[in-house]
Amino acid sequence: MSNLEKINETRHQLRLNKLLPKFEIISSRLQDIILKNSRDDEDGNDDCGLSIADDAAQTVTFNVETFFRFLDTDDSGTLSYQEVNRILSLEPRSLNEFISRMKALQSVTEDAAVSKDNTLVTRTTFVHHSLDVLEQIN
Repeated sequence: MSNLEKINETRHQLRLNKLLPKFEIISSRLQDIILKNSRDDEDGNDDCGLSIADDAAQTVTFNVETFFRFLDTDDSGTLSYQEVNRILSLEPRSLNEFISRMKALQSVTEDAAVSKDNTLVTRTTFVHHSLDVLEQIN
């Protein structure tokens, strides 16, 4: 690993650690859903893309692609208000702010039909901007 890669990885880890309080809440909700799903079906897929090490450092591992797939319960390639809020459990104002900020960042090159629907966030937008928006909302 080059020095630049090490610096970037350190910056990324610091950013994740800054979001630790939010990630702890999200992780708790994820574990509840995973536990419920494991009772409901034998699929056994509990990879949600987020883990917090149970040590003094509480190292956060976050795979936004896997997290998106976990949230996208209908496999549409987009996230609805309901899918986002299933994990985030935001107040209506904060949920609207989250979706609005994501939509504002959405690329103009994405599917025009999805871009016009103000209740959907595309995979590309979520993957590229979810950490930014999580840092900004309360």
